[in-house]
Amino acid sequence: MTSRRQSLSAEVYDVEGPLRVVKFRFVLCGNSGPTVDVVARQDLSGLLEKIAASFDSEISTQIYTRRHLRLYAGDTFYIVKPAQKRFWIRSAGMADGDSVVKDLMGTDRG
Repeated sequence: MTSRRQSLSAEVYDVEGPLRVVKFRFVLCGNSGPTVDVVARQDLSGLLEKIAASFDSEISTQIYTRRHLRLYAGDTFYIVKPAQKRFWIRSAGMADGDSVVKDLMGTDRG
């Protein structure tokens, strides 16, 4: 039996606009730790503008929600959130991690 230890590698997309995108990928790891790379400017602004238009919705007068997007594809997942710093602080990252683990473990399935 072999031990298949996995780690996460992250790519932060350096884009202008209302949203930020981070790509995570599970990789087999040796003795190295997780890696974080910043990907040079990508031309995603048009797409991100369209996605951002659907993120905010009004619940009632002067009460709005702001959505986040998580996309899963095999051993890769993407997190797309508003660009404001408050959505990318450590506590927000911990909450994202909890949500991703919940999604991957299938706890939302009936």
